[in-house]
Amino acid sequence: MTGFTTGAFAAESHDTFPAPVFVTLQKSGSVEALPKGTAWNGLAGAHYDAVSPDGKYLLVSSVNLPEAYLLNTDTGKKLGTFQVGPVAQGVAISPDSRWGLAVGAADGTVTVIDISKHKKLKTVAVGKGPHNAIFTANGDKAYVTLQGGGAVVVLDVPSFDKVGNFPFPG
Repeated sequence: MTGFTTGAFAAESHDTFPAPVFVTLQKSGSVEALPKGTAWNGLAGAHYDAVSPDGKYLLVSSVNLPEAYLLNTDTGKKLGTFQVGPVAQGVAISPDSRWGLAVGAADGTVTVIDISKHKKLKTVAVGKGPHNAIFTANGDKAYVTLQGGGAVVVLDVPSFDKVGNFPFPG
C-alpha cells in the first residue's frame, strides 16, 4: 500500500505543480521550491517573488531590508543582492528574461536589474507609493502601480524612462 500511496502522490504532485512554484517565507528568510520541497535560506524578509519566463531566475524582494535578491532556480544560489530603496515591494521579470524590476515603495522608485549580467542598471523615480510592477506581454513597456498616487506609471523598455501615467481611482 505504501508504494501505491507514493505513486499516487507523485502523480498528484505533478498535476498540482506542473511547473515549479516558489513560496517566500518571510519569518524564516527563505524561499521554498515546490514540489521539490527545497528551502533556500539567507534571504532576509523574503516577500514578493517573480520567476523568469525561461525558468532560470527568481527575483525576490525583502520586506525587512531595502534589497532584492536574484537566485538561480536550479540551485538556489544567490547571484546578486541589489539595493532597491526602503520598503521593497513588488518584483517583475520581463517576458524575454532580460530585465528585472524591484519596487522601493518608501522612496518612490523602481530599480532596473540586468538579469543576465546580474547588475543593477538604474533607479527610476516613479512617484508616491509604488507597490507593484508588470511588463506588457511583448515587453516593450512596464507598468508600476502607485498606491500613494492613485495612478499607474508607464515605463518605456529598454530605456526605462518614465513616459507617462494614467489615473487609477480607488
